[in-house]
Amino acid sequence: SKCKYCNFNSYSDKNELQLKYFQALLKELVMYKAKDIEIDTIFIGGGTPSIMFNGCISLTSLDFSSFNTANVTDMKYMFHNCSALTSLDLSAFSTGKVTDMQNMFNGCAALTSLNVSSFDTTRVQDMSSMFKDCAKLTTLDLSSFNTNTARYVDGMFTSCNKVKTIKSPATNNKTT
Repeated sequence: SKCKYCNFNSYSDKNELQLKYFQALLKELVMYKAKDIEIDTIFIGGGTPSIMFNGCISLTSLDFSSFNTANVTDMKYMFHNCSALTSLDLSAFSTGKVTDMQNMFNGCAALTSLNVSSFDTTRVQDMSSMFKDCAKLTTLDLSSFNTNTARYVDGMFTSCNKVKTIKSPATNNKTT
């Protein structure tokens, strides 16, 4: 959505254009990395990756292993409805300042496993519907999750009917 007072150029319902843009952006970042040029800031829209890949229905994989997310506070709807996404490397995600992860993976129907064991969730207040409608998800590693400050966790696993293994923080063991 667009604020009424915003005069920036914007488009709605251009998912394929959005996907092409982010593919080009990732390709350019790889090029800079190969030349040992460090990029420390990318400003997109309101300056938050919230809803960054929302609705990228043709996107099948993403590798964020070289992304710096240390100052990000809002990741809500980040991968919402990325229904073809089968591979997602979030091992380098820094989430220590994040307060909102609602609907972050909602609708990632093709993901079969997700490792978010590196996530620092000590400041996250909203995890509602975080994994909702991840219909093929069978394995989930939540071993580092701390929900002490979470105020909203409703619907976190709604329609995750195929989950067989969750690595939980309480036991740090696999449970079925």
